[in-house]
Amino acid sequence: MNTTNIRSSTTEDGTLAHLLYALFLAFPLYGLPAALGFVINLTQSTTQDGSLVANHVRWQRQSACIALLGYGVSIAVAPAWLSMSIVCITASWFAYRIVKGWLRLTDGCMV
Repeated sequence: MNTTNIRSSTTEDGTLAHLLYALFLAFPLYGLPAALGFVINLTQSTTQDGSLVANHVRWQRQSACIALLGYGVSIAVAPAWLSMSIVCITASWFAYRIVKGWLRLTDGCMV
């Protein structure tokens, strides 16, 4: 007997979004996975606007862009103590956003 698994057309595959969240969450260890995740995120075309995966890809992109802005501000600030404070605040905020988005994706909710 030949059986095939047929996926419902309403079910979305969130594998890409999970992979991108994992790459973004690796930013404290190495910058390269987060940079790779950002490049992959930018190359994704969200053809299904309003879908769960498209919503999470947009959330990731916005989080990464704001974090890059925060890191840029920390470079421009002269006192080292203030610069490191901005880096720590930005890294904490970015980690919070990524964990929150990943948990919402796991629950199947929009962010």
